[in-house]
Amino acid sequence: MAQGKKKFLFPGLAASILVFSAGMWAGACNSNDSSPSGDVDSDSDTDVDTDTDTDTGSENPLDKQAVSTAGPYLLKPGPDSIEVWWETDLAASSRVSYGEGESLDHMAVGEIIKDDYEGAYLVKPPSGFRHKVVISGLEQGKSYSYKVISVKEPLKAGHFSTAPKQDEDVEIAVFGDDRSNDEDHHLVVQTILKDSPALVVNTGDMVPYGKNDDDWRNFFKIEADLVRNTPMYPVMGNHESALEGSFKFGSYFGGMLKKDQAAYYSFEFGPVHGVVLDTNRDLEQGSDQLNWLETDLESVSHRKKQPALLAFFHHPLYTFSNHDPEKQLREILLPIFQKYGVDAVFWGHNHCYERFSIKGVPYITTGGGGAPLYSVGQATGDDAQYFVTGEKALHYILLDVSPTAIDGQVIHVPDHSVMDTFKIEGY
Repeated sequence: MAQGKKKFLFPGLAASILVFSAGMWAGACNSNDSSPSGDVDSDSDTDVDTDTDTDTGSENPLDKQAVSTAGPYLLKPGPDSIEVWWETDLAASSRVSYGEGESLDHMAVGEIIKDDYEGAYLVKPPSGFRHKVVISGLEQGKSYSYKVISVKEPLKAGHFSTAPKQDEDVEIAVFGDDRSNDEDHHLVVQTILKDSPALVVNTGDMVPYGKNDDDWRNFFKIEADLVRNTPMYPVMGNHESALEGSFKFGSYFGGMLKKDQAAYYSFEFGPVHGVVLDTNRDLEQGSDQLNWLETDLESVSHRKKQPALLAFFHHPLYTFSNHDPEKQLREILLPIFQKYGVDAVFWGHNHCYERFSIKGVPYITTGGGGAPLYSVGQATGDDAQYFVTGEKALHYILLDVSPTAIDGQVIHVPDHSVMDTFKIEGY
């Protein structure tokens, strides 16, 4: 194991239009949104459900002409299923061959996703076609291979494992703010690959401009070796949200935005229950997002076997770097996290590493994914009592999560040395 500004619905949160650290999906997604699937084995005559007039259930002439412009990448790892996504320049069919181990003896058929751009007056619909294939009927904890077959040039085969059981250990990489500096972003990704995590969480600001397709395609190009083989959960940062860019975020990550374009959800993965919040959107008392958060955490609190509770969002509750802490947001979220026993909290926005400790719970800034780095200032004032350490450095966090403890390592990039460690015991 190794800058113009946008007005937010939540007072006090400012978004830079030019400046990494969504409810959508998971093995057990609690967003209450439907997730259409159309996976079939090669010997099945099951009909394919599609949102378009395009016949994606069988080979069509465009398969020999279509070029992949993003992906493939993996979303929603469940105990018996996973989603494969990619984008093409033409409306080719949506077909993936897959099988246990290295075999590719089954086929799953999916759909081209139709985007809902009602009211998106500042953004054009994506210029490509995003494909979604749900591979289901898998065995928990097993490893599989897959390959997108409906494109002109063969793509590399990918590999994945279904979500583990709650009593099994998992390794998760957390990082964010990778936009704008491709070389550093690449270094971070290549260093993460040395650890082969089972899951990746990105804390937001993945691209410079969330409304630009080319920025997203560049993101997927840099992360290709990682996201082809490792499922990811993304947080919406201010760069994804600005200028109606949230529509593009939803287009590339499942089309599961709420009616107000907010991207909040929860997921289950082995011994982990993760909650992802959208701090670009309303989180005041009585808001839909805050009500959802309390309901989600309350449901977990009634379980006999408690998972590790992890929270992810973009804007910092505590920080001594460039962007000030969101103190109003802190006043709302901190009591909820403490009430329900959240075990660790991660955010980005400031391009550095910082760790704070409040009643033994780590609150962490992880924004060293490739964006221009920020210095960590002197710890002063009331918040200084919670500050543990910080550093201006490219990095990511590696979490080794067992049913009873979390061992965290902060990995420096590119030398793969350990910058900091922390441990949480008992859930």
